[in-house]
Amino acid sequence: MINVDRKFILLLPQKTGSTSITHLMKEQGVKDEMGSKHHTLGECIKNWKDEWGDIDEYLIASTLRNCYDKVASTWESKKGKIIAKSFTNYCLKTHKPSLASKIVFFGQYSPQAYINFETLQDDFRAFCNMVDIKKSDIPKKNMAKNREHYSKYYSNESKKCVEKMYKDDILIFNFKFENQ
Repeated sequence: MINVDRKFILLLPQKTGSTSITHLMKEQGVKDEMGSKHHTLGECIKNWKDEWGDIDEYLIASTLRNCYDKVASTWESKKGKIIAKSFTNYCLKTHKPSLASKIVFFGQYSPQAYINFETLQDDFRAFCNMVDIKKSDIPKKNMAKNREHYSKYYSNESKKCVEKMYKDDILIFNFKFENQ
C-alpha cells in the first residue's frame, strides 16, 4: 500500500492482518496507489511514479507475524484444499515460505516501523499516529475460528523444517517458538 497524501508505504504480507487493515483503511478513505495489498518493497519501488515525490520522504512500515504462527495459520486456511495429509507433511512437502525478510527489505530501503500481528491493535494505533490516520479498532476479518495455539500443530520434525525455511526471518526478527 502506497499513500501519497500521508506519505507512507505499508507492506502487508499475507496472514499478517492484511485483510482487516486494508478494510479499515478503505473505510477511512485512505487511498492505495498500488491497488492491491500483497506487494513487496521491491515491487513498490520498481513501480514508483515521479508524481509521488521522493521516496526518501515516505515512512516505510510493514506488518509481521511470527513465522511459526503464520505457517500454522496458512495450513488452517488451506486445509481441505491441499493434498498434505498432516501439518508435518504440509511443512515438509507443500508449504512455500513467504519470507518477511524478502518482502520488507530492498536495497538501501527497509521499514522504519513494524506492526506485529501478536500486538496488532497497539502497533497499528502507533502507526496511525505516525501517519495521521484516525485511530480505530481493527475489524476482525478473515479470522480462523477456534484455532488452537500454533505450538499444538508442531512436531519436532515440522518445527525443524520451519526453522530451516525461515532461518533468516527468525534471526532478523527474533521470532521464538512458544509452547502452550
